[in-house]
Amino acid sequence: MKHPLTPLIAVVVTALVAVVSGCAPKAVAQSPWSQWTHVPRGADFFPIGVWAQSARDAAQYKAMGVNYYLALPGGPNAQIMANLRQAGMGAICAFNDYARENLLNDPLVWGWMHGDEPDLAHVYKRGELMGPEGMDILKRHWPEVHAALVAEGKTYEGWGMGANPLDLQAAYARVKAADPARPVLIQLSCSVAYDGKFNGRGDHSGNIELYPGYMAASDLVSFDVYPVAGNRADELWRVPRGLDNLRAWGAGRRPVMVILEAGYGDKVQANHDQRRAQAWMALNHGASSITWFCHRWTTADGTKKLVSTRMPITDEATGRSVKAINEEIHSLAAAINSPALDGAATVASSNSEVPVEVVVKKHDGATYLFAVAMKSGTTEAVFTVDGVPDGATVEVINEDRTLTVRDGRFTDAFAFDFDVNLYRIR
Repeated sequence: MKHPLTPLIAVVVTALVAVVSGCAPKAVAQSPWSQWTHVPRGADFFPIGVWAQSARDAAQYKAMGVNYYLALPGGPNAQIMANLRQAGMGAICAFNDYARENLLNDPLVWGWMHGDEPDLAHVYKRGELMGPEGMDILKRHWPEVHAALVAEGKTYEGWGMGANPLDLQAAYARVKAADPARPVLIQLSCSVAYDGKFNGRGDHSGNIELYPGYMAASDLVSFDVYPVAGNRADELWRVPRGLDNLRAWGAGRRPVMVILEAGYGDKVQANHDQRRAQAWMALNHGASSITWFCHRWTTADGTKKLVSTRMPITDEATGRSVKAINEEIHSLAAAINSPALDGAATVASSNSEVPVEVVVKKHDGATYLFAVAMKSGTTEAVFTVDGVPDGATVEVINEDRTLTVRDGRFTDAFAFDFDVNLYRIR
């Protein structure tokens, strides 16, 4: 009869032998979304979405490298799902009555989502809360605010409020009870990138204490930010700032992601280099997915109007840009999905006003360095890479040029604002 600890001892001994012999199991490339069975799998899978687009355009977006829709206008229904099915397009969408009755076993549905930007005051608008039903709304959804007003003999006079995190957590529990296998996504606003300070949050502007409660109602956490369209073209770093804030505010082990600007601007829109920089800043700060915001707003006769909801399709330059960035990400997905090697490389920028960030990955015998200039301006960067022999060739990916390692270093120029350089050393 075997001793009951024999199997455990065998496992420990095997692990020790593996470590001593240099054969310890290695971390492998894997999408953070692979923990959910309804999402595609594989080391080279990276989710790239479009926000709230017409399902009729799914085939055109798929040809651009998009593999899922985030939000379906009006919620899923039979016709929308038929259009997505014809294109083989995945979706993360609202859990409405149609979804409950028809989509629990549909392989196209990757997950569910709350309503858009619940951290903003469009949930409970100022006029609504100051109206005849306002106090009843507060009593149901923000009882502590209601109680304080009653104690002071006042009615509401604020600037509007977002959703109560407890309401979202209750909604999350209902969805997970009906479908425990799929993730639930929460889509937060640009205030995440501005440290919680945003007029659109109404009474809650600057209050970051609500965000852990919001994220507790989700399995996937997303936010949006459009610096160029918001006349902040020098602040593309707001993209990684938002991702870092999500982790600092309680995302925990939840995959984080961001919606980026493909269209949106009234008079100013991002160009290809600005879009690419935002995408790689996001990837270097651990974005598990990127989604393109394809709408365009414009002002006509003094009124701001949505004039196109499909910029990559209606504007040729935008379409080429989105497709090129998507294809680049998909081609490097296995490397992107590999664990970052902290401390494996350092970078020194000749221009102190233009810091360069670099992330190092290893995949299939090659070392990858993904480098982005984090501020506008030009600089020359010197990269020092551990374990790379002198004379090694550095391929600058997608640029048809090479560099050479000398004394463990190589140098490259970042020739324009927010330049991106991707390197592979075999």
